[in-house]
Amino acid sequence: MSRRGWRKGRAVTIDSSDIEFSGFSRTLKGKSACARPEKRAGAAALIGDCAASGRTLTVRGGGHSYGDAAFGRGGVVLDVSRLNRIHHADWTSGALIAEPGLTFRELFMIAGPKGFAPAVAPGFSAITIGGAFAMDVHGKNHRRAGGFSRCVRAIDLRLANGDLLHCSREENADIFAASAGGLGRTGAIERLHLALAPAPPSLMRQETIPVDGLGAALARLEENTGAASVVYWGDLLNARDADAVKGAVIAAAPDPAAPPIEAGDWAPLAAPPLGLLAPFYNELSNRAFNAAYGRKLRAARGGASVPLRAHLFTWDGLSAWNRLYGRRGFFEYQFVLPGEHKDRIGTILNRLIENGARPYLFAMKLMQAGEGLLSYGAKDGVSVLVDMPATARARAALDAADDAVADAGGRIHLAKDSRLGAAAFQRLYASSLSAFRAVVGRVDPDGVFASAMIARLGLDGAS
Repeated sequence: MSRRGWRKGRAVTIDSSDIEFSGFSRTLKGKSACARPEKRAGAAALIGDCAASGRTLTVRGGGHSYGDAAFGRGGVVLDVSRLNRIHHADWTSGALIAEPGLTFRELFMIAGPKGFAPAVAPGFSAITIGGAFAMDVHGKNHRRAGGFSRCVRAIDLRLANGDLLHCSREENADIFAASAGGLGRTGAIERLHLALAPAPPSLMRQETIPVDGLGAALARLEENTGAASVVYWGDLLNARDADAVKGAVIAAAPDPAAPPIEAGDWAPLAAPPLGLLAPFYNELSNRAFNAAYGRKLRAARGGASVPLRAHLFTWDGLSAWNRLYGRRGFFEYQFVLPGEHKDRIGTILNRLIENGARPYLFAMKLMQAGEGLLSYGAKDGVSVLVDMPATARARAALDAADDAVADAGGRIHLAKDSRLGAAAFQRLYASSLSAFRAVVGRVDPDGVFASAMIARLGLDGAS
């Protein structure tokens, strides 16, 4: 069964049966109808149909948001994964115009051999560039390069009323700022105008620096801000106290002796059946793994060359790692504090542990202020990431941590969130929420563009 939505003589097929969607963390689910148009005209037709019929529309890219940003409960999901064409490419300047469904893997496979690549990339290459802009995702170089929005010169945005706006930092600048990291609330991106950077070589030179204690880890991160990318991994699960954590800072730079990127470097990778390990994935096994991995990492002093893909897209070879947590899923808590309050990180982590959270994974990165109104970032900031099983105690511990993050002027990364409430969100994003709502009130006053996350955060209304 299907029905057709019409706009300007174009048609798009909508699957009228309820399809169940799930966030990557597997903690939230929702059912909606779904459409996967082959061309931009089909997407525009669907928007017009939903606006006329009063149905909400959720724009979905690769579907890798951890919570409920890429699906609704009711309404229609606009899946843009087939809208992945490149419309223009200038291989002398790196200027490129592409549709939102283009993935980072496809982008590197096409642009890399031409000598260009985005200056910012997330940890998984199956993410789409449209989703990356809507969440303003970051990589291991945020302090140097900012979020992915910095790679975007402009967007062509289809509004709920059917208008197509060209938005940039010079034209419709307020809408551009609301759309960067704006969760798809302002409209559907039809094309992104990218400014690619010179591509790195196919190998990166990584230096591993063993570090004991949270304070020393933060100091080593700051000492390596000149690196092309820098990240910290620590074994907080075995330490049970931030001051006692042991880990390593990993700083990287392009390997000047490495050959350039080739298209063959970006072939699809088979995902191991990690779900089979879920019954054995628990606190005890993670303690053993973290201890072994920590010893291996800390023993790897000095430099070593690693493939660019393994460095940038750490999770490509483990794309189904979320299944390790089983049906209950997991929480990934990623928060950022401005540099002036980074001394509070240890207190927040210790309270999480004391309140029953079990941090299987712990990592930190350096950040700058985010560009978009709802972008993740903070001036001279530090981003902290912890993964844990989705238990009632963990949820309560994270709810309490939200207040501490807000008190320090920090933010929660919405791309990783699956539990934040409207009240906590309003505290965390108070500095820019009024400006964001003002833009939404102009471009989508009837709330056509929505998602389960937008409703959960209280952003489904214009006021």
